[in-house]
Amino acid sequence: MEIRWLDVCSLESELSEYERKYRLQSADFRRLFGQGEFPHTFDSVEWAQLYDELQLMQRREPTDNWLATSSHRSRTGVPGPAFASILPGQSVLAA
Repeated sequence: MEIRWLDVCSLESELSEYERKYRLQSADFRRLFGQGEFPHTFDSVEWAQLYDELQLMQRREPTDNWLATSSHRSRTGVPGPAFASILPGQSVLAA
């Protein structure tokens, strides 16, 4: 089993590949897939998982003690790990 760490930019990039391949927006695909109107294939299961993960990442509250690197990348231009754990009382800004 391969473990991949994905940030928001990576997820959006992978989703856009499926959207081009199947000529369908991810939100529309997810609705159809959830209603059983889209075949269950390796691609469709992975597409649904990627879409669900993106939705989860976008709904996270800042108080969840996780920081997505897409904001780090946009500030610095340097990619980091997909997530960095931030403990209560720790600063999220480098000194």
